[in-house]
Amino acid sequence: MTASIHQINASRGGVPKRPLPQAEVNDRGISVDDQRDKMHHGSPDQALCLYALELIEELQQAGHPIFPGSTGENITTSGLDWRKVRPGAFLKLGADVVIELTEYATPCMTISGSFAD
Repeated sequence: MTASIHQINASRGGVPKRPLPQAEVNDRGISVDDQRDKMHHGSPDQALCLYALELIEELQQAGHPIFPGSTGENITTSGLDWRKVRPGAFLKLGADVVIELTEYATPCMTISGSFAD
């Protein structure tokens, strides 16, 4: 599978993650990205978090204050068929980066500001 990258996001820890014009990816994710909660975030199996621009736009239309990076995703994708996104699948991001999808992220209270209720 190949994904179009709408936006690359990073922060020094926490949300929102802010847009970057480009980024280096290593086995821990985006090299300039950090997480406050190292117990639950940032392992090699959690190196990158993805979220779909299309879903963000649907949620915005429903009145949620979500925007790219507000849920802590590192990569905001565009045009990805999320029905095919399953743990174990490989995804090509841009020209050089291939990632393996390892698990679905469970939402936590940290991202509650992205949602109206």
